Amino acid sequence: MVVGNNKGIQHSFKLTQDAFAESEKELVNHREYYFIAVAYAYNQYKAYNPEDPNALDGQKTPYLRGRKGSSGSIKTISATPHANEQFQGGLEINSTYGDLLDITMVEGMGTGQNFLDLKQSTIDKIMSGAPWKTDVREYKTGHGPIQISIVDPLNIVDDNFILRFDSVKISTNSDMKKNGIIEDAYWYLYPEKFDSQVIDTTIYVMFNDSMAVKYDTTITVPMNYSIPNVVKSYLTLTEAGVDTFKVKDPFTADFRILPKEHFYSRTSIMESNDVVIPRLGICVRINQVGLPGNGFYSASGSKYNGLPQNVKNGYVGSSVEYEDPTMAWMFPVLDGDQEGPLNWIATGNVKEGLYKSNQYGADNGFVDGNNDWKVIADGLFAIYRTLRFDEIESADNYLKYQLAADDSDFDSYQMQDFDKYRRTPSIDIVITKDTNLWSRCPVVEMCELDIKKTIDPSTGDVTSINFVPGPSQGKADKFSLRRANIPVLSFAPLFCTSNSTFTVCVRLLTVGYILVILALNCSPARASSSKLADKPTLRKA
Repeated sequence: MVVGNNKGIQHSFKLTQDAFAESEKELVNHREYYFIAVAYAYNQYKAYNPEDPNALDGQKTPYLRGRKGSSGSIKTISATPHANEQFQGGLEINSTYGDLLDITMVEGMGTGQNFLDLKQSTIDKIMSGAPWKTDVREYKTGHGPIQISIVDPLNIVDDNFILRFDSVKISTNSDMKKNGIIEDAYWYLYPEKFDSQVIDTTIYVMFNDSMAVKYDTTITVPMNYSIPNVVKSYLTLTEAGVDTFKVKDPFTADFRILPKEHFYSRTSIMESNDVVIPRLGICVRINQVGLPGNGFYSASGSKYNGLPQNVKNGYVGSSVEYEDPTMAWMFPVLDGDQEGPLNWIATGNVKEGLYKSNQYGADNGFVDGNNDWKVIADGLFAIYRTLRFDEIESADNYLKYQLAADDSDFDSYQMQDFDKYRRTPSIDIVITKDTNLWSRCPVVEMCELDIKKTIDPSTGDVTSINFVPGPSQGKADKFSLRRANIPVLSFAPLFCTSNSTFTVCVRLLTVGYILVILALNCSPARASSSKLADKPTLRKA
């Protein structure tokens, strides 16, 4: 029986066990083993059951084995495990299969559904002073926006590499376009030493059906933009002027130069596919991911504007760490599923009532129907746009939370705005008593709002019901930040009892690649870049 996970094509595998051994499964050194790779097709659109009259039209042959390999008949491959040192003249190998490379992002955005984690050196640069940011982001090993692993330690070279996106197609969907989401792209990788090389060249550019102009030009490689209508081949090229030429039967094309020793991926980032580069001993995995919020997708898991559906609705992961694990002091108010004040996160799939879940409109599915976003940082945090807000149905039936926006900012139309949460970034929140590291000192209003009922004195009927500010010293709604210019007469710091640093790492939502240039140590990044070569300038000879 074949057990496939349907998660794309994988080109390298680590085998440590003999699948046919009856007792000890571990592979034995100097014993020859045999392997074959068989392509197969799977299609079970409907299960077949001869005893069920409603299932007689099901798929009788869900599995179909391939009869040939990529280059003819299916081949048998033999391999013999052994220690490497004696065959390499005592060569010391500093890596092993599966080791991941360090990634530095020069420019771009996106996680690729990977748990991003910056190196401390990058965090220190961000915290060193204004403008409180860094142009280059270095990630901890295995926690970058793409995955590059070692498949052949003997072929690893001592070098740095740059990876850039190419043939980038930005989505035409209005929401995705304004945020630069890539609908399709390829990538190429090359040694850093060949980056930004300047060359002088001469080209012929067609300016009508039969005439070309000769240009001397300086080009920085790699070229950000190609030059269209360059004469690539011709039968005759006769000078018609100082720098103008008559061309007969030309073949024109976009002219572009890529760096030396580059490797160009033949697989789009829209396809989940491991790309092995044998001469470098590495494997590159880059695949575009979909938008968070599964309301866009049908129950069958269809794609939204060509993007795939995310795992766990785009939630990547989170962690909570204390400098002293024995001194934990912050505990969550866990969200409940039943009606009541503990149901403070509007995820799930409840359609009606005050405690209904967030939707993209009545017929377009739930924002987080499987409650994947309820577990952020063990329930300490939630995405702002999924929180409950004050709402009144009748004089005796109302919610009084003011956690999120009011109803006018939180209707189904507003929820479809791409910026509300689909670009929610990965964040680190650090609460510390070290004032030298403070970047924000928020004072959160905790005073309740009041309910104001307007009653008709002649009938005694309630004519209107509104939420009004309570007796707030900070003059702010509950759970809002107090205004900085309002004096606080008496305020005890929220975390004055803490003796240690408290860190929350939240990788809230995966974001599809937008523009990428990465530096590998071996390194990669997203689509277009100011640090890529400038657009070539042309001048007449």
